[in-house]
Amino acid sequence: MRPRSFGRGFSFGAQGGAAGAGRVAGVACSRDCAVRGAGTAGAVAMKLQPGDVVVIGAFDEVPEHQFLIEDVLDDCVTGVALTGLLEGEYGEPEIAMIVRVLGQQGT
Repeated sequence: MRPRSFGRGFSFGAQGGAAGAGRVAGVACSRDCAVRGAGTAGAVAMKLQPGDVVVIGAFDEVPEHQFLIEDVLDDCVTGVALTGLLEGEYGEPEIAMIVRVLGQQGT
């Protein structure tokens, strides 16, 4: 299945498939890669790691939704949308699209 691209560095393919956008083989940042959260003055730094549930900000015609992180790379995260129009779809959103971290899955 070809990935569906939703602009601004975000693409989705079949769950578990490799969308390829933004992913460079062998390039990854540490599990506690620091990012800047959007939406607040003096944005708060977040620590991202596999298993985190985050909120991806609205883009194009896709509303804000929850996303489960499987891997943290230099400029994006990989994983699966948990809610919204893209629920169950694999994606690679840019780190800049993360609005906030909700916590580890199941906690």
